[in-house]
Amino acid sequence: MNQAFRPPTQTLHGVTALDWSPRFETAGPDCAHALRDHRINSARFDAWATRYRERMRAEHSVDAQRRVSMSAVNPKYVPRHYLAEAAIRKAADQRDYSEITRLHEVLRRPFDEPPQHEAYAAPAADWAAGIEVSCSS
Repeated sequence: MNQAFRPPTQTLHGVTALDWSPRFETAGPDCAHALRDHRINSARFDAWATRYRERMRAEHSVDAQRRVSMSAVNPKYVPRHYLAEAAIRKAADQRDYSEITRLHEVLRRPFDEPPQHEAYAAPAADWAAGIEVSCSS
């Protein structure tokens, strides 16, 4: 897994799940679960997490309500070039279109979170780190 970078959509979805309750506050910003581990600059993430936690407190945010609101606008599953590439390769090389069908089903419901689709929200594999797509592709 490419640990150095986590796309913004995955980060936003990860923030949705964070617990900003008092027990989180006493543990400090570095307990912001695995989301922190995917940041290149952990100190910068910790500073952001502290500001965000203070904002949640000032707004009297209730974690359960915030999760519902954020989950409605931050999809867990978004089109990723490396996922499409893997599906296309399987179809072209093996004449097996099952991965294209599965990827289509996942992307049709980007806000749902069935456990069997977790791999589609995971950070890119190392082999996909160099894949770049331009608007003209």
